[in-house]
Amino acid sequence: MTIYYKFVRMSKFFIDLLFSVIKKENSIKKWERKIKRINLENNDILSKLLHDDDVFVDVGANTGSVTEELLKRKKLSLCILFEPIPVYYNYCKEKFSTSDNVIVENYALTDKKGEFSIFMSEQNFGWNTMIGSRASHDMKELSINGISFDEYIEKIPLKKINLIKIDVEGAEYKVLNGMKKTIAKYKPIIFCEIGFGKSLHPNWNEEVEIFEWIFNNGYKRIDYNVEKTQDVILYPLAN
Repeated sequence: MTIYYKFVRMSKFFIDLLFSVIKKENSIKKWERKIKRINLENNDILSKLLHDDDVFVDVGANTGSVTEELLKRKKLSLCILFEPIPVYYNYCKEKFSTSDNVIVENYALTDKKGEFSIFMSEQNFGWNTMIGSRASHDMKELSINGISFDEYIEKIPLKKINLIKIDVEGAEYKVLNGMKKTIAKYKPIIFCEIGFGKSLHPNWNEEVEIFEWIFNNGYKRIDYNVEKTQDVILYPLAN
């Protein structure tokens, strides 16, 4: 009887775990349908900035919906996705498992290699941040691996990088500081969300410094107004 009882308890545990995973996956799919509608305008802009055979880098890929949409519109030679949160990374890996021109990496892009904390919302699947002071009390803290893009790209020699999309909820200054060599060498178009804005960002000076560095290194501003959270395009003057 005791063995049977333990077996029933264990079976119930695994059944509950299975249904929890299924429920989570269904919730992510619902979120993805929603974010695809929200991103319609951004995807149109990104598509116009890209050409067939271009190389696209998606930083903060989430469910990979942006890359998925761009691949429908352009014959991109390579897409590199960075998603540090395991559940979204695995979702992207499965989604692009048959795509030879897509690499999915389980890293947070930052300014140095190491282990970091990220705060994950289990209610809003698009709200995950490495800025601890901006995390809400109900967010889950995860330990993740981080690397700078400059260090990462040493392992994958590329002739070009055409467009980098960054959506990292306030940590864009870390991402950009970690790709200075890449920016100087490849002069990619950068489509970046500036998180929180001037009044709320705890590291606003660092945010301003990296953008000023970019502008002083051959880039012009398009729709540049960082007083609040918004998407901006950083466009190389040579283009």
